[in-house]
Amino acid sequence: MLLRFTLVIFLSVAFVGCSQLKKSQSQPPPPTPESSPAAANYPSLAAQAKEIKEAFLRKDYAAYTDLTYSKSVEASGGKTEYAKKLAQDVKEAEARGLKYLSFTLDAPSQVIRNSGNLYAVLPNHMTVKDSEGTYRTYDCMIGVSTDSGRNWTFVDVGGFGKNGLSLVLGDVAFKLDLPPEKKPVKLSN
Repeated sequence: MLLRFTLVIFLSVAFVGCSQLKKSQSQPPPPTPESSPAAANYPSLAAQAKEIKEAFLRKDYAAYTDLTYSKSVEASGGKTEYAKKLAQDVKEAEARGLKYLSFTLDAPSQVIRNSGNLYAVLPNHMTVKDSEGTYRTYDCMIGVSTDSGRNWTFVDVGGFGKNGLSLVLGDVAFKLDLPPEKKPVKLSN
């Protein structure tokens, strides 16, 4: 049940997805962005990545849309339509019992320069709850900066992989080292 709600929201709006739910042992969280050399070189990367996820959790869909990579927003019909669709999908998921509890940004695993832009691979995870329990879901987003790392916008990768990501980012998607997909971990009943 959790999987379907999460996929509806993120696949249709923000390019985020999950694998099938499976009970397993908890895993320790990965290092924080502050421990990464990329965080030292691009301090606004972690701050703005955190900002987009916090905007989602507080249901500030206008702020979320502002921090989403422009080509993703344009493909969804523009800012107003993008934010409206996101709000609608979250409302539907919550009506079915899904609650978004928290978000953790992991250290950037790669930062590359291509055609004058910077692209950062940012693994992350979210804690969500449904009627069957509380889970940690794993994902990855790509930060894109057109001004040498001062400002960033983001694309959530989800289950799309490099082929799907290339529809939004172009050929640079094939140069990114995306982390392997992980199944959600059940934290509690």
